[in-house]
Amino acid sequence: MGGIAVTNVVAPDDFADRVKTLRGRLALTQTQMAACLGVAFATVNRWENARARPSVLRWSQLQRLFDAEIGGPQREPKIPDSKSST
Repeated sequence: MGGIAVTNVVAPDDFADRVKTLRGRLALTQTQMAACLGVAFATVNRWENARARPSVLRWSQLQRLFDAEIGGPQREPKIPDSKSST
């Protein structure tokens, strides 16, 4: 059976900051990020404003699409805190 392998990683409590930080580091607009993930612009906007939480599938897509660890139960994110200056 083919398909997308999905890990059981749910978006952490600070998902909104992480999504926004990742999008900024990649220099993508919300519209561009939405197109990459196959979701509506409004979905990315709701994630960044903590009005909706990414599903396990979308969170996994974020991890794979951007080759970044943006959360997980036993690992620290590699995306810097939005308040830190690098």
